[in-house]
Amino acid sequence: MNRAWLWTGLAVALLGVGAYALYRYLAPTPLPEGILYANGHVEGTEVRVAAEVGGRVVDSALVEGEPVGAGAPLVRIDPADYEIALKQARADLLQLALNDPENTDAKQSAEKRLAEAALRYWRTVERLGETETERTLAKQNADEAEKALAFWNQQSRGWLSRLFGGS
Repeated sequence: MNRAWLWTGLAVALLGVGAYALYRYLAPTPLPEGILYANGHVEGTEVRVAAEVGGRVVDSALVEGEPVGAGAPLVRIDPADYEIALKQARADLLQLALNDPENTDAKQSAEKRLAEAALRYWRTVERLGETETERTLAKQNADEAEKALAFWNQQSRGWLSRLFGGS
């Protein structure tokens, strides 16, 4: 009977060593330092997004559940409102020049409105342009419109200063 226990113990030991060897053989390779492996479910954080300009969305690159990279265009907004405002400001200026060429105050006001509309339009195209060339040209035009607007703002401050007794 002693011998049966000896053979049983030896069989259990060999089975244990074989199981451990099989475990080591099938074990996955260890992950690099700082990498964690786990199972589970991750919930994303909700992020609110708002457009810098108002308008009608004409194209959307969003797909629910898909990741979005930083700086990637999400939607394309119809620039028609800004184009209309720019054309209207140009038409007002032309109409004023034709009807009353001597009215410099109204002409300056119309030119300032034109610069404001142009700045809004070109900044929108700069952000939403489809090609790099289009965005670069829009930036140059927006910078020019910004300079014109700064000029008209400086002019109006000088006019107000003279009107109210400043230097």
